[in-house]
Amino acid sequence: MSDDMLAVAQSWSAIFRLQVFYALMYVVVEGYQKLGCHDSEVDGLLTQSHYVEAFRRFRNANFHYQEDLFSPKLLEFLAADGSEDWAYALYRALNSFFEKQLPIKEFFDSLPDP
Repeated sequence: MSDDMLAVAQSWSAIFRLQVFYALMYVVVEGYQKLGCHDSEVDGLLTQSHYVEAFRRFRNANFHYQEDLFSPKLLEFLAADGSEDWAYALYRALNSFFEKQLPIKEFFDSLPDP
């Protein structure tokens, strides 16, 4: 494989990984909401309904068949002004929330050394 083809393949691979990561992050948002979880930082980000709805449609575009490879549902979130910053802030807030709520560190500390 030529260096140019390898670079293109690596770029598409990174794009697809980000797509799946964002889509799965919305699944976490759904669980957070359905479980009735509350955190001021997460809740504040989730009040931005234009991002949340576009994020939901983004998830749907990834996990439900779309005739168009570049579905408007997919592009809506990516093209929204500030969506990347919002998604990163949401990731950080969810990460912080779950680290406080779940015994993650204790679990990993309890695992035997490899």
